[in-house]
Amino acid sequence: MKHFLFVSLLIATLLAACGPAPTPQPTLDLPATVQAISGTMVAGTLTAAPTATPLPTETPTIPATDTPIPSETPIPSETPTPTVAATPVELVGCFAPTGIGNIRTDFLLLQNNTKETVHVYLNGTSFSGNKTVNCSYVVTLTYGVTVIWANYSYSVQVGKKTFNGTFYIANDDKTTMRIYADKVVVVGP
Repeated sequence: MKHFLFVSLLIATLLAACGPAPTPQPTLDLPATVQAISGTMVAGTLTAAPTATPLPTETPTIPATDTPIPSETPIPSETPTPTVAATPVELVGCFAPTGIGNIRTDFLLLQNNTKETVHVYLNGTSFSGNKTVNCSYVVTLTYGVTVIWANYSYSVQVGKKTFNGTFYIANDDKTTMRIYADKVVVVGP
């Protein structure tokens, strides 16, 4: 009986050892995830771009017939409920498709010296040329942001006016963009 119990225990142990191995946890591919998300954001931006609408063409008129028009108009039994349309939201912040990696960053102060809300758009390329960043801000008074050390081109919309220019950030001192109704001044190191 002891021999039978020992053999049964040995067979059970061997069968358990030969069972399927536990499945390993998947490893996360962070660069691929970032690339997929940025591709989705770019596709959403391109999808939202306006398209050309063809001009209306002349519609031919149909000659009148002797068909009588019904005198009563049917009234629907239920009142339709209006649907709420989605309101577009402007991107505020920075988008770096390849990430910023170990590039140094610095503080940029945006000062709105107008009585209007202004829109500031920054496009930057790191000094090595391998990192890009695109930023968009809505500035009502003063707004501080952190940006990478890079060469920047800017476009600032004040009402119906647009101001364009360039600047760079390459040291730890604070850079300030002062926005006026008739000009934009970048002050800094």
